[in-house]
Amino acid sequence: MARAWYSYNGTGNVLVSASYNRISGDPGCSGSKTICAIYSLNGGLKPVSPLSGNIQQYINDALAFGLPQPQMPIDTPLFVDLKD
Repeated sequence: MARAWYSYNGTGNVLVSASYNRISGDPGCSGSKTICAIYSLNGGLKPVSPLSGNIQQYINDALAFGLPQPQMPIDTPLFVDLKD
């Protein structure tokens, strides 16, 4: 199944797909404090619900370490990006 970028709406639970809206292209996020966007299974205007266990783990890791995820292996495409 195809994936798409979804931006976090800033108010909902970061682990719930309803808290994200589809965007066109890369999100262009920068920073390390809050969730900016996720690259998730394409469900249309919202990502597929529920968010996969991997995406949920990447979100938790991003918030815990203040880094986009995943970080390993090197050059792995990002699935969660952050902003200040």
